[in-house]
Amino acid sequence: MAVRLQVNRVTQIPMPEDDSKSAFSATYDHRKWRASWFFLIVAVLGFGGCSSSNSHSTIDPLELPMTHLNDTESIYCHLISKLDAKDGLILIENKTRLRFSADWNIDRSLGLVRDEISGGENNSLLQDFKSRNQAHNLLDERLACNGLNKIQIVDTDRLTGIFAGTDGWGILQEEYPGYQFVIVFSEIGYNEENDQALVFMEHNSGPKSGSGDYYVMVKGGSEWKVTKKINQWES
Repeated sequence: MAVRLQVNRVTQIPMPEDDSKSAFSATYDHRKWRASWFFLIVAVLGFGGCSSSNSHSTIDPLELPMTHLNDTESIYCHLISKLDAKDGLILIENKTRLRFSADWNIDRSLGLVRDEISGGENNSLLQDFKSRNQAHNLLDERLACNGLNKIQIVDTDRLTGIFAGTDGWGILQEEYPGYQFVIVFSEIGYNEENDQALVFMEHNSGPKSGSGDYYVMVKGGSEWKVTKKINQWES
């Protein structure tokens, strides 16, 4: 917002030459008057400049709407609740990631999903999923699912170390007695409307008992529900 100031010219009244004291006083008062106007102009222009710059300033991240803050927990917990854990301990890796065999990659993997969900409107969903899964991210350690008390977030590097040996499942049972599943989640992709989501969940309960699946989900109100499950591998 531009601020325009118009200052009317003020004619100084000449002081009598023979009254030096009065002349000094008038000159002093005039200088005070000019100084006051100077600081007033600077203050107003400064305010205007601040107003203009604030209109283009970056919004504080804390003030941004956290669209997916609750969605992430809702989606993960919904998938966990569908597992038949039988009150066993559920171990969840603390890093989101996608794991592929040597001859597989994310593009080939998402090709399976693209074949199952038709329509150009799903392109944004697949693109967002791919973009979000370019890096491994940490899960919130405070992940809490109501009604599912036996959940433990486990360090991914620790689990990798356990399975580096020949008896990984035996060691896992010793360290985490009564475990039922080991779960790995991907990051969650969303469509442009934020009412459709795509997530990959890998769950294992033994050396020959596990699967990796994509889940297409839709949001109704505040809840997410699975509309399609697309299997990628099974053992």
